[in-house]
Amino acid sequence: MYIIGVSKGYTNESYMFSSYAYDLNYDPMYYKFSWGDGTETGWIGLVEAETLCSAEKIWNKSGIFEVKVKAKDFRGAETSWSEPFTVVIKPELRVDIDGPYHALPGEEISFRAIVAGGYPPYTYYWDFGDGTSSNEANPSHAYSTEGTYTVTLTVHDNYTAVVTVETTVTIGLPDTTPPSISLKSPWKGIYIFGKKIIPFFTTIVIGSVDIEIDVSDDSGISYVSLYLDGNEVANFTAPPYTWTWSEKGFGKHEIKIVASDTFGNVATAEYSVWKIL
Repeated sequence: MYIIGVSKGYTNESYMFSSYAYDLNYDPMYYKFSWGDGTETGWIGLVEAETLCSAEKIWNKSGIFEVKVKAKDFRGAETSWSEPFTVVIKPELRVDIDGPYHALPGEEISFRAIVAGGYPPYTYYWDFGDGTSSNEANPSHAYSTEGTYTVTLTVHDNYTAVVTVETTVTIGLPDTTPPSISLKSPWKGIYIFGKKIIPFFTTIVIGSVDIEIDVSDDSGISYVSLYLDGNEVANFTAPPYTWTWSEKGFGKHEIKIVASDTFGNVATAEYSVWKIL
């Protein structure tokens, strides 16, 4: 018996392995795969004689695994385990880049690739969004014209993995205006289990409710933090900025929202809410 399949792979990826056994009586067969990580498939079949039997495997941790297979016919006659088929599993390729970036026209920016997992060595391709590119891991680049550029980094490992990530570059005078914050919900009304029943001069909440925040800034939002009675309960780096307030709480509560734009300008807004249940 032998095994057909990949000899290298990545965590959290699906791989198919196949095998077949020869039987003198051409009896249909059952097959069982052992994955080398303490797990097995159980018996698969019946499979017609001299027909491949296949099984799927996903490893969630890296390592070197010895895959084996055995077979038995419908009478219960069972083979021994096959010779091991070695599979090397590496962590999935992960890529990150710093950013967003800001600079003046002609000012050099140092870019950095943060790469882990996969099969080194890696190859890099930076597209700076202005018609220029680089194959360095950590290149430097200057823009001549004001504007906002999308920078893309594509990384290949030494096997089959490819990952593309992007960030933005803003060229021009720094933004000094903090973000604009507004509380969309709950806001000046009586809410019963998340639904606004009637407008009111203050905010009263009965039961669970979604706290929905609207934040805007011309340079883009870096993060939004939500505090309830002085404790941070949520942190967002991208919309929607929504958090479900499901904890019971009687009385007056303070909602605080802190938002930062990509230039580091910070805005804060605070709201009082009465909650029952």
